[in-house]
Amino acid sequence: MPCSRSLSQAVEVSKSSVTYDADDEKASLSVEFRLIDGQDVNGVEARTAEGGDSVPATWEGWINEKRIPCAWMIVVDISNPARKTTIGKCREAVKDFIDEISEKDAVAIYALARDLDERSSFRPGTEGAELKKAADSLKPIGQAALATLIYRNLLEGVKKLGDRPEKRKALLVLSDGKDETVNKEQQVKDLDQLIAEAKKAGVVIHTIGYAETGGDQKFFHGLKAMSEETEGLHGAAKDLPEGHLGLLHSVMGGAGKAHLDLAGLVEADAPGDILLSLTTAKGEKGSIEVPVEEVKKAFPKDTDGDGLLDKVENLTGTFEGKDATGTDPEKADTDGDGLSDGVETGTGEYVGVEDTGTDPNKEDTDGDGLSDGAENGTGEYVGAEDTGTDPHKADTDEDGVNDGAEVEAETNPLEAEKKRINPVLLYSGVCLVVILILVVVMIRSSARKKRELAAQIAAEQERETALMEEQPRREGALAWLEMCDGEQTKHPVPITNLRIGRGRHNDLVFRNDSVSGNHAVLEHSREGVWSITDLHSGNGVIVNGQQESQAALSEGDIIELGEIKMRFLLK
Repeated sequence: MPCSRSLSQAVEVSKSSVTYDADDEKASLSVEFRLIDGQDVNGVEARTAEGGDSVPATWEGWINEKRIPCAWMIVVDISNPARKTTIGKCREAVKDFIDEISEKDAVAIYALARDLDERSSFRPGTEGAELKKAADSLKPIGQAALATLIYRNLLEGVKKLGDRPEKRKALLVLSDGKDETVNKEQQVKDLDQLIAEAKKAGVVIHTIGYAETGGDQKFFHGLKAMSEETEGLHGAAKDLPEGHLGLLHSVMGGAGKAHLDLAGLVEADAPGDILLSLTTAKGEKGSIEVPVEEVKKAFPKDTDGDGLLDKVENLTGTFEGKDATGTDPEKADTDGDGLSDGVETGTGEYVGVEDTGTDPNKEDTDGDGLSDGAENGTGEYVGAEDTGTDPHKADTDEDGVNDGAEVEAETNPLEAEKKRINPVLLYSGVCLVVILILVVVMIRSSARKKRELAAQIAAEQERETALMEEQPRREGALAWLEMCDGEQTKHPVPITNLRIGRGRHNDLVFRNDSVSGNHAVLEHSREGVWSITDLHSGNGVIVNGQQESQAALSEGDIIELGEIKMRFLLK
């Protein structure tokens, strides 16, 4: 509910003036406000609404250079020549008001009769002399028979004030309150519209009622309503002391900002409503209830819920330490290895599932072809997704074969002495035995035959190696990947879904530490479009110099996967 105030009531905070400014770096919250009656605030205290625990609070008053600038529109009702004496009093009150105006304020002066008539456009407070000249022009004009449409004319003034840049805006109305709209229902609508527009524009309406007779005060109800609804002040001129308008300067420019230190609440992780109490220079009390929603804004944020504060996840892609992790504050698992960024502490030492010591920006910290998430350090091998190996050692059991190769060969990467027979190794052994037999035969033969046989075996091995590297389906290639090096080796793309990476299970394998185990996939759509997609790799996919998560490919595009650089060809 808006505040209902008069110039003679006790202290109360203008609810529409209350604003909050949270700083989650310092765990602090500033509460800015003004008092409706303009008194000076001497001090503030703050406590939690639940429990009554003290919250450190300091007060910063807005005086002199810290005073908040205000745009004033002064409107004086000059209708009816019979009100000459009353209008003269209004004119002098306005001039006194101008004498006390702040240099930071801007003032415009308007006369109100049948229409709203500008006597001075907005001028800075330093141009008091010009403003007083405009005030001197406020003299009764017109005919008493002409209707004065107060609410409609003031609506025009509110709209003008709404366009002003000043943080605070005030409409000061000096009138007898007699709105002479013939249709009373329309008169009520005009008043309601005026109040609604003032609230929307942030305009406070202060009203002073000047009555010709005691009975005329019954017309002040409209003036009082517009002040009450916009948190302004209203009073009858006859009840106010000399110089009463000067109070309005402190009303609009005064009060200040309370600074709350929420470090204790943050440490206890106990956000809640806070009751802010204030004491004025006169010893009067006031209060503001700070809602928990505003309090929470001062708490350090962890947007992705990974246990790391947003301020340390600086998105550089390089882990520099616990205060600069290089991770994405909107992704709980930046490198896509199945581990939350918060547990990948980058220490280089595996402690446990809550402190893996791995790099949160690299899917495979030790480069063994297994993701950090699979290498869970339990010391027990379950399978390819739960290897139990150390994510900081490429060869956990130190048997000369890295963990990724052992998993691919279906041997236990944790047991150097208990390997299952690998079909590939068995085949290699048989081949070795055959070669040894041939060597024995060659020894028994002449030296010439021995050299010829050795040359024949070497040539055969070279041809077999070449065939393996070139792949058997060159003739049916749909596209080509040409290496950007001195040899310009061409790798055929014989299928519409080609997986590329360091792991042996890929269709195209690059044994290079800069390439992830599952780095990217090259795809050909039904519509005939080629594209490449990054599979959350450590070094990403770069197409024509631009890092992409997915990109369409055209003839001649340059693709970079870590240190591997290729040209995409369709012919």
